[in-house]
Amino acid sequence: DALIEGEHFKPAQAAAVKDLMNYSALYGWDKLPPKIMAKAAKCMALYHMTMADAVRLYNKYVGDWGGSATVYRFDAVKDGKVVKTVRKCPFTKVFLEVRPDRTDLVERETYDVASLRIRAVDENGNLLPYFNEPVSVIPEGPIEVVGPSMFSLKGGLGGVYVRSKPGKAGEPALFLSTAQTPPVRVRFTVSVADLDRL
Repeated sequence: DALIEGEHFKPAQAAAVKDLMNYSALYGWDKLPPKIMAKAAKCMALYHMTMADAVRLYNKYVGDWGGSATVYRFDAVKDGKVVKTVRKCPFTKVFLEVRPDRTDLVERETYDVASLRIRAVDENGNLLPYFNEPVSVIPEGPIEVVGPSMFSLKGGLGGVYVRSKPGKAGEPALFLSTAQTPPVRVRFTVSVADLDRL
């Protein structure tokens, strides 16, 4: 509703301008398809909009180079109550979100393994798909990294496996970091099963 409330556009005009801005944000202004050209012509003919208007609106609601950032908030409402809120705005901080499938490792006939899923997120928890930085993975205690100790995220996503060290119990930790994020520490518990009792 930002174009209706902030620019006092009628719903049809707001819908056409929104479609034009969304298309140009994704694909640019070169080689506009006929459907988008028709909407641009409609905005010029019916609403007397100019290219200067298009640039101003694009800068205000999409591009915003050097200006104050626009923050969008989306609320999911169920049974009259807000059940989830998502905020979209230019990010200022990057974090690693690390989710292990489990943190208790039990060695029986052989070592035990856990997987960790990694996401680069902003301060609002939104995935940063263009963050492809290398992640350093350092184990401490009786666990080992399966694979390389440094790898690059792909599309802001990555993963790593750890395994217990043969015959060693304890409370190890795994440290994950990039040059642009604070380090994350994941704690594990490793135990060795007494096979004679099983």
